[in-house]
Amino acid sequence: MASQRATTTELFSWFRNHEDLRLFIGPTGRLFVSLPFNGHPTILPVDSRSFALFVFREFYRETKKTVTRASICRAVKMLFGEARSIGLQVSPVYIRVAPGRDGEIYLDLNNSAGDVVLINRSGWEIIKAPIVFFRPAILDSLPKPEPGGSLDVLQDLLSLPTRPWQTALSFLVDALQPGDYRPGLMLTGPEGSGKTLTAYFLKSLIDPEKPRLTDFHPRNSIQMAYLAETCWVVLLDPVFRIPAWLKYCVEGLMRGGWRVSRRGWEEVCFEDARPVIIAGRELPRIYAMDLIKLPPREQSRPPAELERIFQEIRPRVLGALLDRVVDNLRTERR
Repeated sequence: MASQRATTTELFSWFRNHEDLRLFIGPTGRLFVSLPFNGHPTILPVDSRSFALFVFREFYRETKKTVTRASICRAVKMLFGEARSIGLQVSPVYIRVAPGRDGEIYLDLNNSAGDVVLINRSGWEIIKAPIVFFRPAILDSLPKPEPGGSLDVLQDLLSLPTRPWQTALSFLVDALQPGDYRPGLMLTGPEGSGKTLTAYFLKSLIDPEKPRLTDFHPRNSIQMAYLAETCWVVLLDPVFRIPAWLKYCVEGLMRGGWRVSRRGWEEVCFEDARPVIIAGRELPRIYAMDLIKLPPREQSRPPAELERIFQEIRPRVLGALLDRVVDNLRTERR
């Protein structure tokens, strides 16, 4: 006997009665929900395959009826519409870094235990996440930071002189600070100056990614919004030129919003801010981005050896960076 197919109204009622379901909205207006997975609340996009499979399984287990992906999207949109009409708050989606109510900062380690780092004026500590983070598959986990480290070892690894290193360090600290504006960093220099490795290590210290299946280089504002929605630090490398649309998007990313596209009469905007790193040869400077010009280097150690050293020192370097963020929070209080 064939299974019955549920109506959108039946699925909507099922969502309303699901106590663990929470509503979120992404920076481009994309809809998200939070449901328990493997003992931890997990945020999933409504239009994702993972969320559809969860609903297919759970709804059929409880009702013995099937649903379609189209009916799932319609039912969730009805749920969001009802929440807004009665004044319920739809939470923003946080990825890697989230602000707290009292000025504290949460850094998501993205591990299976659900650990985050709480950073406030008293110091930092590892706790269980009180905030639900969006964790795209491309995000990699951070190691647990360790106290007693030094940032000087990262400077030695990158072979950066004092002034460029201070600029890079300011970028890292500001990338974790609360606020509506995010920092930008441009790395330029001739071939063999270490632009790619420097950009990679700076990003990986606070927002590592798993290797992408292909090199993804956004070619328009829509692709840029997709990239920014799946990471915290947006890395663009290599960049050979900066067309007008790219300059517009990068400036919008740092200040917290730009118009992505237009669908009929509706404007689609990216309403969030991201730290940005751009690496390339001789590039025109983008307003409000710090610039580091890297000189030619003599032959250095192989990239594989540098990567091994970076992984060894990363827990203590991350701990030292968090100490610097704590110092900044204390200074701002004064």
